[in-house]
Amino acid sequence: MAQLPAERVQRAPAFKYTGLDYMGPLFIREKKDTEHQKRWIAIFTCFTTRAVHLELIGDCSAESAVQAVERFIGRRGTPHTILTDNALQFKKGASILQAIWGQKPSEEIRECLTAFYSEKGINWRYIPERSPWVGGFYERLVDLVKRAIKKTLWKMTIKDEGLRTLIAQIEGTLNTRPLLPLSADINDQSILTPASLMAPMCQLGMPPSNEDPTDPDYDPNPRGKATLLRQWKLREKKSLIISGRSGKHNTYRNSEKPTKLTSG
Repeated sequence: MAQLPAERVQRAPAFKYTGLDYMGPLFIREKKDTEHQKRWIAIFTCFTTRAVHLELIGDCSAESAVQAVERFIGRRGTPHTILTDNALQFKKGASILQAIWGQKPSEEIRECLTAFYSEKGINWRYIPERSPWVGGFYERLVDLVKRAIKKTLWKMTIKDEGLRTLIAQIEGTLNTRPLLPLSADINDQSILTPASLMAPMCQLGMPPSNEDPTDPDYDPNPRGKATLLRQWKLREKKSLIISGRSGKHNTYRNSEKPTKLTSG
């Protein structure tokens, strides 16, 4: 197995080296009597921290790719390198970004990329054609996002706002996944996650409960206990009625059987 690239192992800020890929389409519908609309997700993956940033986009055009990158930069900062596959929207989107930020005519961009990028630009790289395994570090995260959406939505169709909320929650879940095997010591609660590397004091998700389950007076849901007891009594009553009816029916059928006479 070949060695990992230097960007994967050297210390660097989050999303300084970033991989970008698309997944989709996903279908949404704002109202019941309207047609389905397509949405895609742009998945930004950090080389070093393995953090994830998800952006919902409306189509696979170069303009949408540029806007997704601009939103990413506004929240995570300008990356040094973006690695993508050879999709047309990425190639055209890279040219648009170079034209906007370089402030040079399009025909002169390729000749001065080195000088421009060394000053303030982004090193936009592409994996070799027909070599998806080169981008395996972000393809793995694409698979995790797909599985999370499939487990959550299954075959449901939700609105655009609901889909935005869902991908934000998936992003938070993936950024709190353990990066290393958990310790066998039950007292060791430290877990290394992408979120702890980006924002050590940030806590994603619901806060932990302070209740003590070993307390004899601990009752998390007293109404739930009463409901379960009432349902159990009702089910027990129904089962006794059904079993009583079947017993009477069998007794009646047995009484109708003719008595066998034996000669002796």
